[in-house]
Amino acid sequence: MMPTVTQTLSTMRLTLEQTVLPALPADGAFVQEQVGLMMATLDWLVDVHESEYRYELTENEEYRAFFAAVGRETDAAPPAGDLAALRDQTRALKRAAADLVGDDEPARELLLGLAERQGRREQAWFRMTGFPEDVPGDIATVLAGAR
Repeated sequence: MMPTVTQTLSTMRLTLEQTVLPALPADGAFVQEQVGLMMATLDWLVDVHESEYRYELTENEEYRAFFAAVGRETDAAPPAGDLAALRDQTRALKRAAADLVGDDEPARELLLGLAERQGRREQAWFRMTGFPEDVPGDIATVLAGAR
């Protein structure tokens, strides 16, 4: 069995904790801090990695729904399985939405709701950094409630 990316990240983190960190000099506060930051980053990656495609797809779907609600269908379907292409398409949808809204108050309200939902997803995505306040939960749970 091949290890998944999540399993590999978890193993890297465990190796840092069990092998590298104890081997560091006691007076090496800076290097200990750096290893701690790497471990925290690996913890974060483990937390979000398996939700990345779903996160991007949810945002793409919400922009498509926005365009449908304002009577402007989008041309292409979301690229299946291609994360970079999906992100590029979503960025294009965001630019088009910003250009479309202008002084259209109903469209602006729809876009505001979309932005609020995206903000909740971003808080969940970055929850392990300690910066977001009032985090709505882990990203997998937030995405599960997005539909």
